[in-house]
Amino acid sequence: MHSFIICEGSREARNQSLTRLIARLRKDKTRDLMATGDPDIHFLLPDPTITIAQIRDLRATLTRKSYAAKVKIAVIKNADQMTIQAQHAILKTLEEPSPDTYLFLELLNPYKLIDTIRSRCQLIRIPASHSQVEVKTSQSEKLLHILRERPLGEGLRFLSSVRKRDEALQILETLLYRLRELMLHDARLHRAVKLTHEAIRDLNENVNIGLTLEHLAIHFPRQVEKNL
Repeated sequence: MHSFIICEGSREARNQSLTRLIARLRKDKTRDLMATGDPDIHFLLPDPTITIAQIRDLRATLTRKSYAAKVKIAVIKNADQMTIQAQHAILKTLEEPSPDTYLFLELLNPYKLIDTIRSRCQLIRIPASHSQVEVKTSQSEKLLHILRERPLGEGLRFLSSVRKRDEALQILETLLYRLRELMLHDARLHRAVKLTHEAIRDLNENVNIGLTLEHLAIHFPRQVEKNL
C-alpha cells in the first residue's frame, strides 16, 4: 500500500495535483478521472459523511485483483468527512499494505485526520496559491538540478542570489512539492524532502536566510535521481 494525503491549497489545485499523480502512475493523460469509469480507480465521496460501511466496502474491493492496470487506486475525496469509526476502519487498510495499491486522501486540513492515519501516509502539501507552482517551477527545477548534479560551489552561488525570505520560501515550497511527487517513484528522495522541509521550517522561524540555504546546499543528497 502506498498512501498519500493531498492537502492544503485550493480544492481545484488539489484536484489538479491528484489527476497529475494518478495519470503518472497509470501512464495516461486522463483529464477527468471520475468520468472514465475505470474499474481500477475507486472513489469515495461524502454523503454527507463517509461512513464505516463505505470504508469496509472499499477495503473489500481493494482485496480483489485489478482488471486491466497493474495497480489499483483508491481516492477518498473530502477525507475529513470520514466519521471517527470510518477513520479507524481505513487505518486497518493502512496497516495491511499491498504493493499494488495506491490510496489518496484529499482534504484541506490534514489535522482533521487521526494521528495514526497521518503517521502512515506521505503528506503532499499544495501551496496556498497554485500559481506559485507555475511561477517558480523553472527556478525550482534549476535548483533541483544544481543541488543534485552540479558542484557544491554552483549550488551555493545560485542560492546566494536569493536574498528575500518570501522568495526563498516560494522556491523551497515549490521544490518540496516537486520532490514529493518524485517520491512516488523513488523513496530514496526522503532525505531530500526532509532537508527541504527543515529549511522551510527554519525560514518560517526567522533563521538567517543565507545560513539556512547554505546548510541545505551542503547537505542535499547528490545524484539521487537521474530521470527528472
